[in-house]
Amino acid sequence: MKKKTVIKAVIIDDEPGCVSYLSMLLNELCPEIKIVATGNSNIDLLNIINETDFDVAFLDIQLVSENIFDIAASLENQKFKIVFVTAFDSYALQAIKIAAIDYILKPLQQDEILNCYKRILKAYSLNPEHAEVHPEDAKILVRQGDKCLFISQGDILYLKARGSYTDIIFHMAGQFKTMTLCKPLGILEEEYNKRLFYRIHKSFLINVKKVANVIKTDIYNIKMINGEMIPVAQRRVKEFLSFIRQPDEIS
Repeated sequence: MKKKTVIKAVIIDDEPGCVSYLSMLLNELCPEIKIVATGNSNIDLLNIINETDFDVAFLDIQLVSENIFDIAASLENQKFKIVFVTAFDSYALQAIKIAAIDYILKPLQQDEILNCYKRILKAYSLNPEHAEVHPEDAKILVRQGDKCLFISQGDILYLKARGSYTDIIFHMAGQFKTMTLCKPLGILEEEYNKRLFYRIHKSFLINVKKVANVIKTDIYNIKMINGEMIPVAQRRVKEFLSFIRQPDEIS
């Protein structure tokens, strides 16, 4: 099979917000994929098939008053690959019959998109290693109200717990910025790379690459690159010092 340098994609979903969100994820995480068309119905998909050259279709299954499998015959024996993106897990058998290369459940997760990306690259004889993300380049989707922002983990200085909310402090466009997230730190901690971030205190998760200095007085304090002083919990001092002395596996 001839190798491709650009993989052309289409998205069919009856919810405009889902189209926008998936488009944003693909643009941010999958550099070889270019979105060439979108639609919200079976008719849109059939028109795109007839009028547009593309390589992969990201298809919602349950559309308004119709189902993508209503046109199953038109999806069989096509040259393009199919990825189903749906909130329902009950169509997996039908997806297999159509030879879909992936079946992704909503709400969409970054790691699932990346795994799908690897399958697509492999299907078109591109190196799946292109989809490997360096820990500092891995992105976190941050939502605040109606604002969505992708932040590279390497740009995050630290997270600070505020009850059931969490402040995230990061560097972007030459400035230090803060956003407040509607999730507790304990849940957010699981989303961050454990070679890059360390929970030094019940209220703080820090990026060890953004530590300017470790200061010992009566207690240990961490000075971050923005000048913020953060205490290290006494019971975590020994483990933290051991952690930051480990050979650097991230650089």
